[in-house]
Amino acid sequence: SVHDVASYLKSKTVYADVLADAKDSILHRGNLEALLKKHVFLELAQLCRFDSSVGDLFFQYLVLYNEMKELLIFLRFYNAGQPKDYALSLPEFFHNHTPVDLFRLPDVQNFDDILNVLTGSRLKAIVSPFRPQEEGQPIDYSMLESSLMKYLYASLFELASGSLSKEAANGMKELFGTRADLYNLCLIWREKRNFDPDPAIIRTQFLPFGYKLTQKQLAELADCREAGEA
Repeated sequence: SVHDVASYLKSKTVYADVLADAKDSILHRGNLEALLKKHVFLELAQLCRFDSSVGDLFFQYLVLYNEMKELLIFLRFYNAGQPKDYALSLPEFFHNHTPVDLFRLPDVQNFDDILNVLTGSRLKAIVSPFRPQEEGQPIDYSMLESSLMKYLYASLFELASGSLSKEAANGMKELFGTRADLYNLCLIWREKRNFDPDPAIIRTQFLPFGYKLTQKQLAELADCREAGEA
């Protein structure tokens, strides 16, 4: 149960401080997740202060990544016809770090409302092309997620190339190139396991970045008939 999980996290893990004032009896999954998000974000933000050259870059990535993550979490509720349920997991602490008014998201009723909330954010231009053909239809979550992640990694590598030393930039590219490899592998596994997609559609969702895996290797995995074969 959520109560048992919260009790364990409070007594046995590094989350004890952030959960110290939370009452296990009234915690639900949404606000427990919000508290854990707060802890992780603040810990990473604190690490950014140790080296301003790398830290400033990583903090920009951290904010953009969390903006995208929260938007995608909200869109799962929106596509299910339950946008108001996003309020249960809304991370209030992040509100001051993003131009997106997260508190308005639970009240949106249509695609135009989503775009209005995203006004002033870099995400609006990415989301705009995904307007459903008919009002009330779900947004193409998989393709939008792919576009958001491509923008995230392109922005990150551009920043790394322009503001870091060669050694630091190479380290950053190795780290996030590995993350891109893992993202692409998880994408293939998820699509093969849960759907029956055309391999050509999967290939359009690949991040065009990586460290060890080539686009050819990823294409071969996408051509596998099922997740187990991949």
